[in-house]
Amino acid sequence: MRRTIQLRGISRLSQDDTVQLQFHFQDSAQEQESILFFTFPCSCEKALVTDISDAFLLALYPICARKDMDLTSDIPASKEFYRKLQALNTFLGHHSQVLHAIHISAETTEFERKGEQEWRLASGSLGVDCLHTLYCAEHNPLYPRPTHLVFNNTGSNEEGGKQQKELLQGRIANTQAFCKEYGYQFLFVDSNYKSLFGVRYVHTQLYINSAIAFMLGHEVSVYYVSSAGHLFQTLDFNHAPGHIDFLLYPFLNTHSLDFCTIEGDWTSRFYKTKDLVSYPPAQKYLNVCFDHAQNCCICEKCRRTLITLEALDAVDGFAPCFSLKTYADNKDHIFADFLLDYQKGDDYALEIIPFLKKKLTRKHHLLAWYKRTYLAIRHLRGGVALTKLLHLKCW
Repeated sequence: MRRTIQLRGISRLSQDDTVQLQFHFQDSAQEQESILFFTFPCSCEKALVTDISDAFLLALYPICARKDMDLTSDIPASKEFYRKLQALNTFLGHHSQVLHAIHISAETTEFERKGEQEWRLASGSLGVDCLHTLYCAEHNPLYPRPTHLVFNNTGSNEEGGKQQKELLQGRIANTQAFCKEYGYQFLFVDSNYKSLFGVRYVHTQLYINSAIAFMLGHEVSVYYVSSAGHLFQTLDFNHAPGHIDFLLYPFLNTHSLDFCTIEGDWTSRFYKTKDLVSYPPAQKYLNVCFDHAQNCCICEKCRRTLITLEALDAVDGFAPCFSLKTYADNKDHIFADFLLDYQKGDDYALEIIPFLKKKLTRKHHLLAWYKRTYLAIRHLRGGVALTKLLHLKCW
């Protein structure tokens, strides 16, 4: 008998200044019923959908598709969404090597929005993709400005240590300050999704972010997608769905909820960053760091962003969010690491090398050679002693 996850019921729990949407489900491999919850500010109570299973089916789809489990619901799904999800399931089952085409079953019904407002959601991460979405919304009159910025914590810090919790609180504070300064509503969503299923957020973010929009379906009319991918990159259906989300979101559009990529599907990260050079909110609030609430200038994402700003002659303009001293101290190594990426054929490095060639010196090429040689020797048997010697000789 195939393993199945079955939605049994949906409830709502109001607590002080929050409201929690609870999905009661049964995993056929376990005896006890489980609860998946999402916690919203109390201002979202009237927006929550409790009689349609669309959000649950979408949130659980990547879990079931990865583990080849069936997904069923005792609560009806909206007819339009159900048809779209089946098409998405077939599409990814055909193109992906890690997502199986699974059996999804639910009764269907019609869904109509009951709210009178028109909420327009966008990501509140304040990364390059997020800020470029806001930049495009402000510069394209065809698209109304987002009303809410969503900061979604799917439980990734729930069991983390002090550093992880401080990171979460720091990022929340950054987004709250941004919303207050530029007139957006801040919407923090917490969940036990990660602790229940243990899957990495990078593999589920598209589905979770979309599911949250469906949970708030009585008020939300548009979700502005901050796409990480673009049409001119190599398509990878086995990695993070964020890199192919511009292909997947059309499967989720319904008559009441529109998933929209304002910036178009052709804008690479380099050209997004180029737009942000002239966008004051980005110069003050851009946050790309893996490990800290303030950009460390050391991690992979900080280095990638700084090398892009260097290619655009714009590093000084982002002094409020990057330490120029830390960058100056590590600049030669950042350039050398970029050269290594370029020599490996990295798509992003290949794109920006024409803009950076004049700034690459002989010193950077020699340092890249040293790093490449050092790494090569480490792969040889008995290479540890040689790498230590090489390190001492060079430094």
